[in-house]
Amino acid sequence: MKAQAGGKLVISGAYSVLRGAPALVAAVDRYVIADSNRPAEYQSQEVIEALKIVNYGKNMALTAPYYDAHALRDAKGHDGRKLGLGSSAAIVVASLGACLAGQDEELASNAISLRERVYPVALKAHRIAQGGGSGIDVAAATFGGLIRAQRPHEGGLLEVISAQLPSALHVEAWAMPNSAITSEFVARFNLFEKESPDSFLSLLKHARSGAIQAAHIATSLAEPLPTLHNNSKCALEFISALRTQYEAFCELGNQAMIPIVLPVVQELNRRLPSQCLFMPSGAGGGDITLYFGISPSSEEFRKSALAHDLELVPLQLAAPGLTLLTA
Repeated sequence: MKAQAGGKLVISGAYSVLRGAPALVAAVDRYVIADSNRPAEYQSQEVIEALKIVNYGKNMALTAPYYDAHALRDAKGHDGRKLGLGSSAAIVVASLGACLAGQDEELASNAISLRERVYPVALKAHRIAQGGGSGIDVAAATFGGLIRAQRPHEGGLLEVISAQLPSALHVEAWAMPNSAITSEFVARFNLFEKESPDSFLSLLKHARSGAIQAAHIATSLAEPLPTLHNNSKCALEFISALRTQYEAFCELGNQAMIPIVLPVVQELNRRLPSQCLFMPSGAGGGDITLYFGISPSSEEFRKSALAHDLELVPLQLAAPGLTLLTA
């Protein structure tokens, strides 16, 4: 059985989602493909942990499947460094989906049931392997689309509902020349909370406020009868909510000595008009940085970004989640 699960972009709520704020995360159309009919060439720690969970106490043990994750490894889709699109989450979701569907005809015939079966196992396994984390990339890989994700308590399952970006909003993903290790950044984030609780709470308050406002806009637009007008003004309000988080991340990085917003990102951001924004997706420090505006980025901006070795990554947002493949 073959299954695919896509990568993700964190649009809003990075860091503050770890303390209960809502995050917005979009599945993207770059996929891990897993095949349970082929033996694994490599077993990620996330897959190892997931198989421990599903095999516990059973006589018949599922084995790790083959998977292909090259589409999430560099901007051109060839094997190489990770892009920061949630490859580890997509690997465990696709692998687990292929294994379970290959053993259960009911799951193989019902996409909703398969996703509901895979999600809690993949989330738990991913947190074990990563030493924590929010799990929003697992939710995006499993359910797809654009989702608002929030966890009610530490270590709990995420509450996931559909969301929608403003139609006038343009989003571009730019691959940075360096990769970041998210788990290290989260560890420093946690340490800063312990060492400087007052500063931490002040900065987190600003990040949370921006995350809550962005989530409110995106969830309101997804309602059957939206309460907001989906126009350029709505897109600009959304960018303003993101800017609040960007400013908090800059100061958080300075005080906690975490390179969340790299100097090149701050420089490129200063070159943009006030209604545009260039900010990290997720933990920052490299990987993917996102451009937001009510029009595509200018030729001048793109030349500057390319001169700093950034690369525009073609992506479609709100891609499907875990899906079985017939071929």
